[in-house]
Amino acid sequence: GRRQPLLLLVGRGLKEAWRIKTADAAYGKSEGGRNTWISHARSFSSKSPKPQSILRPQLSFDALQKKADEGDVQSMFLLGSAYLKGQLGAKKDYDKARMRFEQAAEHEHKQALFNLGVMYLEGQGVTADAPRAVSLFQRAAAQGLAEAQYNLGNCYHAGTGVDKDEEAAMEQFSLAAGQGDHKACLRLALAYISGDGVNQDSQAARQILQRPAFDGNAEAQFLLGYLLLNIEEASEQNIKDASFNLESASSKGFIAAKHYLGMCLLKGHRLEADMSRASSLLQEAALAGHGQSAYELHKMYKEGKNLDAESRKWLERAAELGVKEALTE
Repeated sequence: GRRQPLLLLVGRGLKEAWRIKTADAAYGKSEGGRNTWISHARSFSSKSPKPQSILRPQLSFDALQKKADEGDVQSMFLLGSAYLKGQLGAKKDYDKARMRFEQAAEHEHKQALFNLGVMYLEGQGVTADAPRAVSLFQRAAAQGLAEAQYNLGNCYHAGTGVDKDEEAAMEQFSLAAGQGDHKACLRLALAYISGDGVNQDSQAARQILQRPAFDGNAEAQFLLGYLLLNIEEASEQNIKDASFNLESASSKGFIAAKHYLGMCLLKGHRLEADMSRASSLLQEAALAGHGQSAYELHKMYKEGKNLDAESRKWLERAAELGVKEALTE
């Protein structure tokens, strides 16, 4: 058939890698062009932060209970966290957790408001109530809590418990990203890449990804590497930075980065072709469940001499993982 552009081949592989990352097979059913993987990256980065927990409280459970009963708001929150997670010797008890969080929330304790919001959003020990969750996130977000701003942005984006409002969603994501929240940075960058709720702007996406990538976030390193490598007139420094970020994400076991870097080395896309390294990366990705990597290995070995057995092995692996081309070949 007609030779497909590298970015389309890469895009299909990235789509599958994100499906594996989210462990949600349903995301693997969609088809599309070079950026179909964006929706799956977004699905991963839109997961809500979990309730905040205790970080080495200096007081025992009994001492916290005493202080809470005396009206200490922080102790109310810490007790709620102990019951929520089953920490400090307390048995996990959603009812008692909710009660303590509600006590602290009456005093506008932002972490307690956030934790209550998560409980009502996910139905943890309570009947799920998305509008109430939104109200709680709004109160915590107004106090500058990045996790609440991120969750609130997701609610506005999806229309969960509130009317869908992309402008409000982007505002909350921006506020959280401005505080260095990695999930918010990823979500906002993906919006600029895909044009979801904002005008497409790859330069803005690159700027947003700098901080989490520098902090070592593998998803951010992968996206930043991808964007840098595909600047139309990429400089030598762009390519060097792209390679560094992709290698770093790959070394952390990020499947999409292994596949993409392997494809770039296989095709010589902005990087010097290296068949040995490409094969190694694609094999690692394929063995981790990446079907498109397995299919690329099949094609690579199919072109070699006396490599029919290897070619068949990877074709079978790709078919097992549901790659359409492998199923019909």
